[in-house]
Amino acid sequence: MYLITFATAFISLFGYTGSSCTFPTELTGDWISSHKGEITFSNESTHVYNYPMYMSATVNALNFSCDQQSGRKYLLKSVGAVEAFSSYIDAYVCIELYRVSAYKFYYYIGTAESSTNSDYVYGRVNGTVVDITEACNRAEPYEDSTFVTLVKSGAVDSGKADATCPDDLLASYTNITYTDHAGASACSGNSENGCSNKVLMTYTYESCTSGSVFSANGSFHCIHSLTSGSTTYLSVWNDDVTVDDSSTYRFTCLAFKKEGTTIYATEYPRFCKDTTQSSTTVASPGIVVVFESRSTTCVLTETAISSGWWIALIVILVLVVVGGVLVGVILMKKHKNKINMLELVRIS
Repeated sequence: MYLITFATAFISLFGYTGSSCTFPTELTGDWISSHKGEITFSNESTHVYNYPMYMSATVNALNFSCDQQSGRKYLLKSVGAVEAFSSYIDAYVCIELYRVSAYKFYYYIGTAESSTNSDYVYGRVNGTVVDITEACNRAEPYEDSTFVTLVKSGAVDSGKADATCPDDLLASYTNITYTDHAGASACSGNSENGCSNKVLMTYTYESCTSGSVFSANGSFHCIHSLTSGSTTYLSVWNDDVTVDDSSTYRFTCLAFKKEGTTIYATEYPRFCKDTTQSSTTVASPGIVVVFESRSTTCVLTETAISSGWWIALIVILVLVVVGGVLVGVILMKKHKNKINMLELVRIS
């Protein structure tokens, strides 16, 4: 009896039981991860299906259950033993999950990258007891830049996952130069419009070959951004009908910083996984982008907002004064008419 009571209290306190581990109820059906592409959450928010992960020549995707939870951290455990690396193992993935809206989340991967398959997975021989603190083995705090975006399938097309682009990108630039991560293969003379639609970045490519940019049509939706220090990290959705995941990608991540009227940026496929990525340096196959010759800006500044309030206040005061004068005139006329009527009565 005492043993059962103690066990119940332990589970309640630490939340380490698979039966009590569920994702937020909005996470059901098909979602798109900037890291993994399309994945499916069960209707009960307890499982993730078809999670792409190379484990062997015959295993390139796994199904996971929500095994353990502690605060924002969720530990995913493979459903059934996985035959990989000449043994049967249980695979674990740890994530730290944040909600933006019913159609958009982001998360940090809490499991360190494995050298065996170059993916974020923690493996132990099938049947080994593993707790969340063991499998969430990536050093903390996680770098702000390394967030992974998660959007509901169809939410970008409907506009429900869009975000207003960061202020520094709410402008039009007529000279944008792209180079590869090493500073070679430059193409210049490109332009970008960030004002026609403030949730879209629309590029016109003049001389860029395939691979030097990550989109065919040059249209990107702003999805989510975080600022760390003076650098902003922005997750964008490529509006191409199809992508090949070798020269064009559904998601890319920009790290950028504005100096004067020039923006220095780097762009990396999927998400900003490399913690050394900055506004000027990026690993392969990332690209370096410089935005110059800003022609217009459409950000609403505090000065403009303040001016707007002053104008509105002046208009209101004028209306109040004019209204007061009109009311006074009307009252005076009524009073004068009343006096005239009294005079007429007295004379008669």
